[in-house]
Amino acid sequence: MISHDEHEALLNTWSQLPRYKGKCFVKDGILDRTRWETADPKILFLLKEPYSDPRAECGWDLRETTRKVLQGRGLVGTWRQAAYWSYVCHHIAAGALPPFPTKAEEPRAIELLLASAVVNVKKIDDGKKTTSNSQIIAYAHEDGDLIRKQVDLIDPEIIICGYTWPWVKDNWHDAQEVSDLGLRAGTRTIIDYWHPANRYPHKLNYYALGVLVRNALMYRQTATA
Repeated sequence: MISHDEHEALLNTWSQLPRYKGKCFVKDGILDRTRWETADPKILFLLKEPYSDPRAECGWDLRETTRKVLQGRGLVGTWRQAAYWSYVCHHIAAGALPPFPTKAEEPRAIELLLASAVVNVKKIDDGKKTTSNSQIIAYAHEDGDLIRKQVDLIDPEIIICGYTWPWVKDNWHDAQEVSDLGLRAGTRTIIDYWHPANRYPHKLNYYALGVLVRNALMYRQTATA
């Protein structure tokens, strides 16, 4: 089980690096530890950057903010898509590709998202709505070892890369492709996928991800049989 103290120590050390001096470092990781401990499977979203909020104080915590949004406003923005993805991944791991969740099933999707983890490649809120790919690549290069260490500490079973795999893959030299857009690194399944803020229809995102996760997990079952 992840050591909360060790994970927080890593983030604190990270935020104090000279290159982050005077910048607004946004902590991330497991959204809700109690839910995470009983989650099956444990899912981590490896995304690009925290969404800038001009109302937030410098150094806000993505975990706390996301919990408040999901529990207070429900499924909005990027988190709607991420909740659907959490929902389909949990069902696929249990052996079924369920229909797209109805309105009545959204509370369950929220619960499953809260049981997940979110890690951003760029952990700085610089007040910008978007960051260029070249800047994300620079963060992935400079902080690659730290990103890998953070993911290892969290220890997920499934990693959904939201348009980040091309930039972080050099930190996963042990990853082997096992299916279309599916990789295996040790005990972890990695899916090279779109970012949850993409503009494609929700149902297209949902079913496409479901098939990719199913195919990658089928390899795991075959390999361990």
